[in-house]
Amino acid sequence: MKGTLGPETNLEAIHSVEEQWVSLDGIRVRYLRSGSGPPLLLLHGLLGYSFSWRFAMPVLAQQATVHAVDMPGAGFSERPADLDCCLKASAERLLRFLDVVGLESCDLLGTSQGGAVAIMAAAIAPRRVRRLILVNPVNPWSAHGKRRANFLSSRPITPLFLRLAPRLTMTHHFILHRLFGDARRIRPGTLEGYSAPFALPADTDGLG
Repeated sequence: MKGTLGPETNLEAIHSVEEQWVSLDGIRVRYLRSGSGPPLLLLHGLLGYSFSWRFAMPVLAQQATVHAVDMPGAGFSERPADLDCCLKASAERLLRFLDVVGLESCDLLGTSQGGAVAIMAAAIAPRRVRRLILVNPVNPWSAHGKRRANFLSSRPITPLFLRLAPRLTMTHHFILHRLFGDARRIRPGTLEGYSAPFALPADTDGLG
């Protein structure tokens, strides 16, 4: 089945992309797969999802079997309210994702918070990560990086964020606009693409 990279992307004009769904720890997880060759797993950053790789994926797919995952709690994957999003839990969950999709090992490319998760996964199970590629990663072992990573992925933050996420479209647009030095360089569909998952309801059972 063909999936969607985002509202601005014409899949007919690029490498064939398949949308896949798996169950991971009882959570429905979405990922995109494309290409052939050595397996390469792409990990998005905070507020991102597989859409973040929409331009890189068709290029990388010419040399690798690319998997771009929406990590649990992000993108179109399920967002359970009790999800443990600390770095260690996220890295261990990533390694279980490899089990589910049948990857004994892979090249791992992570950006921002996804880079920190990739680093942690490589530290936990080095034999499962053939090559580690990092793009502006959060360093989970630096004093500043550890505070930032733990705050952004802490369990107290996650339930609150899940409760507010469906209402955050305007806030999300504001945040994304601030990420660009020149807002005029934002391509059509970019903000809509990043904001699309925020329109989905989150599981807020048990939040009171």
